[in-house]
Amino acid sequence: MVHSAADQPSRSQPLPALRTLLLAFLITLAFLVRLAPLGRYVTPDEPAWVYRAALFADALASRAGASFPVTGHPGVTTMWLGAAGIAVQRLLSPAASAAHLDWLRHLVWLAPENAAAFRHLAFFLSAGRIAVALASTLGIVAAGLLAARAFDRGVALLLVGLLAFEPFLVGHSGLLHTDALLSTFSLLALLAAWNSRTRRPLLWSALAGLCAGLALLTKTPAVIVAAFAGGMVVGRGGE
Repeated sequence: MVHSAADQPSRSQPLPALRTLLLAFLITLAFLVRLAPLGRYVTPDEPAWVYRAALFADALASRAGASFPVTGHPGVTTMWLGAAGIAVQRLLSPAASAAHLDWLRHLVWLAPENAAAFRHLAFFLSAGRIAVALASTLGIVAAGLLAARAFDRGVALLLVGLLAFEPFLVGHSGLLHTDALLSTFSLLALLAAWNSRTRRPLLWSALAGLCAGLALLTKTPAVIVAAFAGGMVVGRGGE
């Protein structure tokens, strides 16, 4: 029996389809395991990040730049996601959200022993955690796409699998905090910088700079990643 050349693509299609299904399964499972902390426990810093996110959202709404919360992290991306979670919570429960926010707006500062404040902040915590979990999961997708372009699809699939279930990353990706976002943006900056060694170096260099900037807006140690990614881009330009 003779097979024509037209038959060959159809016989090779199951492998890419299976790889796509496996990737979708990994991404879905990665997001679900990052939701494990919901309703289970609260880490000491998370209520403070909810409070900062609420102040950040109010400052954005009133366009009062001087009112933005200032921290040493600086934690801007964490406050972005926390503010997004608060916005979603306000859509889902407008009356309750307004009552909690009104109480928090009268708070002069957040003291560790202020149990009443923590009860109001806890109302918005789950929404903020989901926002971080979603952002970190989308970061895994982006890392897989960048790795596939830089190396091959097999390497990309392996990377996605490792990132999806790495215990430290999974644990932090379900919290309203900085570490998971720092890791995500740092990895994307390095992968984008590596891709600048191929075609369209300006595009990939700009993407590397954007991701490095987001990492810096998350936590100051990202300056090391920014310097390293910049060195990769400059080294590419000298080739």
